[in-house]
Amino acid sequence: IYNNNNNNNNNNEITTERLKNRVKKVKNWTSPGNDQLHGFWLKYLTSLHEVLAKQLNEILQNGRIDKWLTTGKTYLIQKDATKGTKPGNYRPITCLPTIFKLLTGIIADNIMDYLKTKNILPVQQKGNKRRSRGTKDQLLIDKMILVNCKNRKTNLNMVWIYYKKAFDS
Repeated sequence: IYNNNNNNNNNNEITTERLKNRVKKVKNWTSPGNDQLHGFWLKYLTSLHEVLAKQLNEILQNGRIDKWLTTGKTYLIQKDATKGTKPGNYRPITCLPTIFKLLTGIIADNIMDYLKTKNILPVQQKGNKRRSRGTKDQLLIDKMILVNCKNRKTNLNMVWIYYKKAFDS
């Protein structure tokens, strides 16, 4: 989707309009990363949008990004105060720079648009899909299938896999 060798394709260019549309989705006062830039300022300093779009395009064209833009601030959040200060009782939260979140959000939007136009995304895919409730949608589908099989008195085999600490490193 982002190929710096393909000079004929301007669909991937970050236009000022595309940037403005993505900036609208940025939350105003969430914890910023090392850039210390809150979304509020990004939204209302509109005179910067054109220059910012050019700089983000330069990053995509060069394929290089400054380290400060990809470095996050990690905080350890205690899960349960009654369990003390054991290392396993903390979960890390990393705050990434707002500009980096903006760039990756634009890329994610472009990828989703590409998947839709090429009709690549399977209908069963619910995660990271717009206007989808993800897990809730899948649970409702499972329930409807279960009720249908029960009413028709047909066999149904199901497997539920629970990954404990699936996102722990």
